[in-house]
Amino acid sequence: NTSGTGILFSVSRSFNTGEEKMRKIITLLLLLVPSLVLASAWSSVRKGVEKFEKEKYGEALESFRNAEMDDPDSPIIHYNLASALYKEKKYDKALEEYNKAVEMATGDELLAKIYYGMGNAYFQNDSLLRAIDAYKKSLEYEPDDEDAKYNLELARALVKELAEKKKLSLIHI
Repeated sequence: NTSGTGILFSVSRSFNTGEEKMRKIITLLLLLVPSLVLASAWSSVRKGVEKFEKEKYGEALESFRNAEMDDPDSPIIHYNLASALYKEKKYDKALEEYNKAVEMATGDELLAKIYYGMGNAYFQNDSLLRAIDAYKKSLEYEPDDEDAKYNLELARALVKELAEKKKLSLIHI
């Protein structure tokens, strides 16, 4: 009679082992699916960067949009989108993406790049005071950035020049 219990135990044990294997497989799949989605996103980012470097900004934009569908919360993808839009001279759209990126970003280097890009987009939109603020923020995160320092001084000089011209035009009225 003990042999019957032994068989039942074996069957029961193999059932539990099968169930345990199934749990492990499901857990592994749940861990892999996001990884596969992220791998797809980063494959699209890689393609976008290649297109960007070849100055095919429209194609880069398309690749970055595909990446965004797979990983909508990535500040790097939004930064790349903004950079491609900037190169396409779509400064308002670039600013939208830079703003999304800055909300999600962590890390001084990335934040410095985002604010620098924002400064350039504001500069191109003739929003010099906003450009100055963005360059200042960029320099808070990366104080030795010579390009940000140069652009900050250029924007300040233009604001000063415009203020002096406005003053002169008021005198002549």
